[in-house]
Amino acid sequence: MTYQTYISAIESAEKCCDVASKKMKELKGNESGAMGLTPDRVKALPGFRQAKREFDTFFNSMRVINSAAPKAYLKRRRDERRAAKITIA
Repeated sequence: MTYQTYISAIESAEKCCDVASKKMKELKGNESGAMGLTPDRVKALPGFRQAKREFDTFFNSMRVINSAAPKAYLKRRRDERRAAKITIA
């Protein structure tokens, strides 16, 4: 695995994960249950369950990609993110 293939794979998984997360937040709305958790009524909705499955799938794929990547790639990506964060702020 080259660094570029790692970056493209992890960014693709992150984008899909973000989309699924936004879907779940839209379905949840402003509702919150005990201690700020998602209410059971919302969790039972088919759309929410589908978005949760998608989120879990993409999150797991991110974990697999990161576990397969060499530590040098992880450190390089961390440094790039930190440098971009400093540049923005």
